[in-house]
Parts: sequence; C-alpha cells; structure tokens
Amino acid sequence: MSEADIPRSSQSERRAGIWALLPFKGAAGAKKRLAPALDPTEREGLVLAMVRDVLDALVGSRLLAGTVIVSRAPGGRPQTPPILV
Repeated sequence: MSEADIPRSSQSERRAGIWALLPFKGAAGAKKRLAPALDPTEREGLVLAMVRDVLDALVGSRLLAGTVIVSRAPGGRPQTPPILV
C-alpha cells in the first residue's frame, strides 16, 4: 500500500498526530564492526550519511506530522530543546 492508496481524510488524520522519533547515539565510535575496513573518521561520516538519509525520508513523508531527533550525543546539553523538523 502506498500513500496514494490511502484516502485523503486518512492522510490528514495521520499527519495531524503521528510523529517520528529518530534515536541517534552519536557518530563518535559508531559502526565499530567496520573498523577493519574504515577508519574512525570514515565510520563517523557513514553514520551521519545514514542519519541524513533516514531524516530525509521521514521529513519527506506526507503521513507524518513531524520528526524529533532524540540524542544524548556528546555536546548536547540537557536544557537543549529537541530538534523538531
């Protein structure tokens, strides 16, 4: 089933209340199993590219009201509000 198959009224109902939460642990130290093939900088770049791809797909969906990235990545502060897209 694609978005085109969903009745318009259902699409607007879904957009009104469904949010995506994108958990992100951070790029530092990620994808350790790829260490034999990629250095730490390359692994961090891969993780960030993957997160961008997922975020692009979520933001492009007409079925979501929005997207929130949830992270405890270094550099974040507890008082920092969530990123709403």
